[in-house]
Amino acid sequence: TRSSAVQPRPPSGAPRPAASPRPRCRRRCSPLPAQVVQHLQAVRGARAVAGDRVGLLRQDATLTKDYLAYLKSVAPVNLAGLRIVVDAANGAAFALAPALFTSLGASVIPLNVSPDGLNINVGAGSTHPERMQETVRAEAAHLGLAFDGDADRLIACDSRGRLADGDNILHICASFLHAQGMLSHATVVGTVMSNLGLDAVLRR
Repeated sequence: TRSSAVQPRPPSGAPRPAASPRPRCRRRCSPLPAQVVQHLQAVRGARAVAGDRVGLLRQDATLTKDYLAYLKSVAPVNLAGLRIVVDAANGAAFALAPALFTSLGASVIPLNVSPDGLNINVGAGSTHPERMQETVRAEAAHLGLAFDGDADRLIACDSRGRLADGDNILHICASFLHAQGMLSHATVVGTVMSNLGLDAVLRR
C-alpha cells in the first residue's frame, strides 16, 4: 500500500503500523536497533523544532482511491454473479476489501468492518474463520475471504465452508494459470512456511 501510494508523491516517509494476526493486547513493539536509535536521537537534537515548524499530518482520501485502482489493474477480473463473504478482522482492510470486491462486480457480505482501536483480530479474521464459514453457508455465498488485522494473511473457504489455507490457494491459482498458459516460467514462489506437500503436488 505504502509503495504504490508514495511513488507518485513526495512525502518525507511512510511509516507502517503493524497489526499482526494477534489481538491488540497480545502485540508488543519490537525494539529498534541501537544504531537506528542513535541516529534518531542525533536528528532530533540537530533539528529540534516547535510551533508551526513541527510538520503536518494530512489525510489524503485520494490515496485509497489510487490504491484501489492499482489493485484492480493487477487483477482485472469480472466477479459479477459471485456472492463473497469478506471478513476484515476489524483491521486495515475494513473499508478497502469490501470496496475492492464490490467494484469488481461481486455481491459482498462484509464481516468485522467496524474497527474501534481495540477489537482488531478479536474473534475475527483469518485466525478465527468460524463466523466466515457459518455466514457463507447461511447466505449461500460462493466463497469466503478472511484477512488478518494488517491484511497480509488470508484464509478462504468454499461454498460449503471448507477452509483453504495459503498452500491450497497457491495450488489453486498455479493450476489455473498453468492451464491458461499464464504461469510465468511454470514456477511458483513460496516461503519457508509452505508445506512440502505443496512442492510435491505442483511437480506432478
